[in-house]
Amino acid sequence: MIGLSFTIGGINHMTPWGGAEAILGNNPFSIALPAGEERPVVLDMACSVAARGKIIVAAKDGTPIPDDWASGPDGQPTTDPVEALKGFVLPVGGPKGYALTLMIGLLSTMLSGAAFGSEVTNMYEDLERIQNIGHLFGVLPIACFEPLEIFKTRVDKAIREIRSVPRAQGVERIYLPGEHEQILAEDRARSGIPIKSSVLVELLKVGSLLGVTMQG
Repeated sequence: MIGLSFTIGGINHMTPWGGAEAILGNNPFSIALPAGEERPVVLDMACSVAARGKIIVAAKDGTPIPDDWASGPDGQPTTDPVEALKGFVLPVGGPKGYALTLMIGLLSTMLSGAAFGSEVTNMYEDLERIQNIGHLFGVLPIACFEPLEIFKTRVDKAIREIRSVPRAQGVERIYLPGEHEQILAEDRARSGIPIKSSVLVELLKVGSLLGVTMQG
């Protein structure tokens, strides 16, 4: 099957295009197609240029962020992750990204009765109220349209055509959506997951509060 998934964010940190108040989340979505011999094609992305979690990590590490990730509370682009956390994440593709964010938010909430806009709580600060996060999931059964093996063969062909186009100077490999992450996941399964020292300190602190000790 082809899988579709839409989700509204658990915190409002994006403005409508031209606005000065956050009323939208980064509203991630995913589309996944199976292949035959190749890895499946999996698009999994938020509608912001960068996930807010990356900005949080940068703030913990004291490292700057690219100037197209977020704006400060004054609405101006910033490379300071601390100021970015006070401001807004920027949509991918400018007004088109805003429109995509809005539509995913509406699809995720208007059919389910989930929270939207001013109803959305803050997943980082409001731990008292139920979030009522909304989702929309869908599947397309491939065999209803054409034989599965034919579909997988055609997807394999499409993947190989994309991967085989001439590469720009300095580019070693062309990746399909999700391929880089799948290769990384396979590597991490073999060799473990590296984490920054600041994250390790935080994990140890939380573990101490909850009586969980580090093993190994």
